[in-house]
Amino acid sequence: MRAPYTRGVDLSEIDSRDVLQFAQQQAADAADLRLKVVFLERRLLQLERRLETVHSSWTWRLGRIVLFPVSIFRYIGHRLGLGS
Repeated sequence: MRAPYTRGVDLSEIDSRDVLQFAQQQAADAADLRLKVVFLERRLLQLERRLETVHSSWTWRLGRIVLFPVSIFRYIGHRLGLGS
């Protein structure tokens, strides 16, 4: 019967307390990352709502209507070499 694969590590040298400590640290890191993901998802929702509020404001809509033709004229001017 073959011995199980040990990746070149002598299992007699590994202390079970070290393995347990490592596993606990990895579990704590994973929990911390899950908490950060929840926080970032909430922050994303807040920012999306704020952006939606900005885009629905009358000043944003008016500015977009006024500045859109200006941006087209600038683009055409740069393409023709007339821009600064």
